[in-house]
Amino acid sequence: MIENIKSFLIPALAVYGFLVFFLYFMQDRIIFAGAYFFKNMVQQHTYIANGAEEFSFITNDKIKLSGAISNKGSDLLLMYFGGNAENATVFVSLMSKFDGIDTVALNYRGYDKSGGNPSEQKLYADALEIYDHFKKKYKYIIPVGKSLGSCVATYLTSKRKPKGTILIVPLDSALEVAKNLYPIFPIKLLLKHPFDSIEHLKDINSPISMLMVKDDEVIPNENSLNLKKNIKKLILFTVAENSGHNMIMNDERLFKFIFQSIKRISGENK
Repeated sequence: MIENIKSFLIPALAVYGFLVFFLYFMQDRIIFAGAYFFKNMVQQHTYIANGAEEFSFITNDKIKLSGAISNKGSDLLLMYFGGNAENATVFVSLMSKFDGIDTVALNYRGYDKSGGNPSEQKLYADALEIYDHFKKKYKYIIPVGKSLGSCVATYLTSKRKPKGTILIVPLDSALEVAKNLYPIFPIKLLLKHPFDSIEHLKDINSPISMLMVKDDEVIPNENSLNLKKNIKKLILFTVAENSGHNMIMNDERLFKFIFQSIKRISGENK
């Protein structure tokens, strides 16, 4: 009997150990998929049109970030942070067809033409630098974050206190999402990039609007709703049905949500 147990347990533990090892060393490629697994797809989806222009930014550590800007001469700038497998220039192109709003987005390190390698702390540091660069030129800057970018936008808001923030299909933390995906593994010990928006929300008192899609196939609704209940000043909450995590970017309801958010954030700060 004992021999039978050993013959099963030893291979099972070996497989488990291998999977733990695999998750730990592959996590950067999973979290920052646009710089690794989907890099070719991200490059193919570079899209500068509708009045948007290419824009680049050199960080303090001499890394060149590539992106796009739509300059309409407005005193309001939307600063966009994209998802983990997304080329952020697409959002700028989508927004550039609307007058009265400037929009900028820079791809994360390692994404598209951006140099360097991504990490949670580097994305945060870059966001602060980009914000500081533009704050001298604009009366209002509103961070907009989608999916993983919602964590970057939330961090930026906690540190720079903009007038308001817009979150699209957001998550509470990468840690909580990963725990749901891999419940049998010690994720808290393994994860190098927790992206904990709940922690950052503690330092945010400004208005936040949030859009999620029903039955999101990437970020479970429970994770988005957990974020929602920790927002101190939620001024607009929208749930889009019959859409999807990535489909929402081509959904007219997204643009309606963004303009309603801008109007409410502006109204809160008169």
